Amino acid sequence: MKKALFITLLCCCCIKGFSDSYYFAWDGIGLSTKYNYNAGQSWGTYQYKGIANGLGTGFMEINQQFNLNYVNNGTTSPFGSNIRYNANYYFLAPMVVFQLNKSGSLQCYVDGGAGYSQSGTATLNKWQHVSWSQGGVYDSSIDETTNISTFAFRAGFGFTQFYALGGNFHLFLNEDFGFLLSPLMQTDYNTQTLSGTQQFFQPSYFSLRIGIAFITHSKDAESPYRIYL
Repeated sequence: MKKALFITLLCCCCIKGFSDSYYFAWDGIGLSTKYNYNAGQSWGTYQYKGIANGLGTGFMEINQQFNLNYVNNGTTSPFGSNIRYNANYYFLAPMVVFQLNKSGSLQCYVDGGAGYSQSGTATLNKWQHVSWSQGGVYDSSIDETTNISTFAFRAGFGFTQFYALGGNFHLFLNEDFGFLLSPLMQTDYNTQTLSGTQQFFQPSYFSLRIGIAFITHSKDAESPYRIYL
């Protein structure tokens, strides 16, 4: 998948007649603001064109891993539960880009769109270690993968900084903040151990990205990152 993204970027280099076009391919990692289990990988592309001085529009492709763990009552409690969730989503999101300084080397964007689940697993573990309680002692593990949401909706914003590599190619760093507008998993549990999970994880994600940008008009330009019509 990552090789295909960079091949797509290189193909864009062959396009002529678009002096105000911008193409990006990136890789990165992200952390959830709640229920985080480990860093989630992310990669993708985006492109945009200038529609006015300092303003551009385009779209972003995002492949995002959500690596989460919800624990109720803690693992040392005599009874409790946890849900382990690991899934990958592909999002396609229209975006608007703003130039923040005169040279265009600092930019920000907002985006929002829909995504679908490409793969994933979800496991519910419940335990009770006291014999006198109703149900007795048990420790069960239940596969909940079928309850992973097929579709999800996301909005986000971020900041981008550029560094020249040579010719029309540039290195860029990107800090992205993503917000889920719908739950990643559908649940119908109504028990004490899983109270509050009817609307399952909707975590915000903070991601750091690094990638290569191809800016068609930038070679030998005094301000290669300026957005213009």
